[in-house]
Amino acid sequence: SGSGKTTLLNVIGLMDKFDSGSITIDDQTFKSYKPNIFDELRNKKIGYIFQNYNLIDSLNVYDNVALPLSMLGITDKDEIDKRVMYSLEKVGLDKYKRRNSQMLSGGQMQRVAIARAIAKNPDVIIADEPTGNLDSNNTFEIMNIIKKISMERLVILVSHEKDLVEFYSDRIIEIKDGKIISDKENVGGELNRTDSRNIYLKDYKNITSSNEDVDINVYTDSARKEKCNLDFVIRNNEIFIRSNQNMKIHVVDEYSETKLIDASEEEFKEKIKNATGDFALDELGDANPDGINKKGYITVFKAIKDGFKNRSGFLQKKVFTAIAFIITTLIFAFIFSALYNSLTFTKKDYLLSSNDTISVSISNSELKNGKNGEHLKEILDNDPNVVSVRNDLDSYYSSLVIKCDLFYQSSGSLSSYAYMMKNGRFDYKITHGRGMTSDEEIVISKWIAESFLKSNYAAANGIDSMEDLIGRKVYYSGGWYNSDNYLTVCGISNDESYSAYVAPDKFDDIITVNYVSTYYYIDTVNKEETMSRLSEYKTVLDSVKDGRRNYFKSVVEDNIGKIIGLAVITLALALYIILMSRSSMFKMIKNIGILRTVGAKKKDIINIFIGDMFALTTKSSLIAYVVANLLILFTKIRLNLSNFGMSLLAINPISFFLGIILIYALNIFAAIIPIMILNHKTPIEVVKKYDI
Repeated sequence: SGSGKTTLLNVIGLMDKFDSGSITIDDQTFKSYKPNIFDELRNKKIGYIFQNYNLIDSLNVYDNVALPLSMLGITDKDEIDKRVMYSLEKVGLDKYKRRNSQMLSGGQMQRVAIARAIAKNPDVIIADEPTGNLDSNNTFEIMNIIKKISMERLVILVSHEKDLVEFYSDRIIEIKDGKIISDKENVGGELNRTDSRNIYLKDYKNITSSNEDVDINVYTDSARKEKCNLDFVIRNNEIFIRSNQNMKIHVVDEYSETKLIDASEEEFKEKIKNATGDFALDELGDANPDGINKKGYITVFKAIKDGFKNRSGFLQKKVFTAIAFIITTLIFAFIFSALYNSLTFTKKDYLLSSNDTISVSISNSELKNGKNGEHLKEILDNDPNVVSVRNDLDSYYSSLVIKCDLFYQSSGSLSSYAYMMKNGRFDYKITHGRGMTSDEEIVISKWIAESFLKSNYAAANGIDSMEDLIGRKVYYSGGWYNSDNYLTVCGISNDESYSAYVAPDKFDDIITVNYVSTYYYIDTVNKEETMSRLSEYKTVLDSVKDGRRNYFKSVVEDNIGKIIGLAVITLALALYIILMSRSSMFKMIKNIGILRTVGAKKKDIINIFIGDMFALTTKSSLIAYVVANLLILFTKIRLNLSNFGMSLLAINPISFFLGIILIYALNIFAAIIPIMILNHKTPIEVVKKYDI
């Protein structure tokens, strides 16, 4: 014990790292641990028999044996059934295929483990003290099976029981203190053990009795002196036995642990010693001719299906966990709704100019270096792309007002912001009305038209559609109803901005530019080229990009509290899920270790936890999220809660489904973090260091 036998076996079996040396398998030499390659080689070429059996308690005998076949990618049920039943028959457990593994004796469990090891027809069988937990009778039986397998396959077995080794092995490598001290061929020794369970008939006295109805063979041990007095009754193909001497009666049938062997014990031992293989594993063929299943043995969809099956009755069993998920999800839903509504904006919210506008801000240092308004004017005068320049936002970002006759003495007017543009060189399309034919006309964008139509006074004045705006007088630059500052709407453009196009002469009357200013807005038909010409100025901005950036910055600043709140809730939920998943992982650590050593890939283990968390999220978080969104929808429609900030809450299909995606992504990612950490361990580290 402690000499390094198991450590060497684990390295040979590709289950553990090694610091030096090399491993050669089928002419492939490895000088370091290669987890993905070793998983595939171990899966396909190596079968394992463990001292503690390593059966999954929740599976029956059949499913335990079928497990490595699924990992190889075998999906054909007939092929799986052929291999499982063949293997179980060879170890004498085919009648137990539906029995739960926990209901088996130690010897039976080890035979199931042997069947599992040979079902995929591996090249090598590795056995780590396979009889260490068995009594003398089961030890003899298991070693007999392994001996027969060794006639057909390489079996590497670790044991510290020298009499077993000397009786069964062909080659003995002896290790002491981590070093090989001998390596020899073995000619076989004597096994000084008596099998007290099986009955070797030739070691007993035989008396035969026969008549026309029945043949009876009686075997008695030499120590027995008394006459045996039994009554036999045969009725309807059933045998009834009664002992008239108060003797215990054992029935030997196909389910019995005891076997009647037609040989003496010594003859049987000699037969085992000189055994020839009768497993005929080559009849099974290659387990997977196409190679290892790259997808793993359990897909995400299968894992989700199993997750729902395992989560049945979850809400009743783990009320606290369900409540925690529901409460955090409700808070998440409300904060996310408010934040999404605040951060979701369109060009209408931030574009204060035309799509064809750039801005220039002259710094104090640039002014000192002569880069002033006059210098800028020289550049712009030489730019054929420039259409107009202005430097006072209020002077061109005006209100357009439509006079409403029904509300002449009141504020009942239609108004909209407008960015005055010089007509003639910009490309736009008229969707309603026509283009300008005089200096007293104006073409407004569809955004301006929509603003007019949204007014409560529009319908009251017979303005129901964009066509109704054509021919209307609009007042500009602070002009009012008795002012001459009005233009007639002749057309509506398809511009996605608040641009209003006026004749060049009218534009020059409305807009003035002062080149003493330090801030300028430039309308150009080629923004990229104009910005390139102004590259010597540090701050040259695209109106669309700059407007979006600044608006987003202001929105974030206004909603920093919600962002922090959402982050705190998210982190708290993630931490809770990580701890819960870690706890679940430790509860399943035995099965995880078994799956990894038998051949499961790392992603198989991850998929199991993905499926489990998907089912948990669906049964708790999803329901809570849907309820929260229904409450938001109800409050928006039925109640006026603006005083409580509820007006900030809003849902739409995008935010609704995005929230669902985020919840599932957060829960699943947090759930697999402990598994991803565990997957950095080798299979044997999972088995040993977590003490399964």
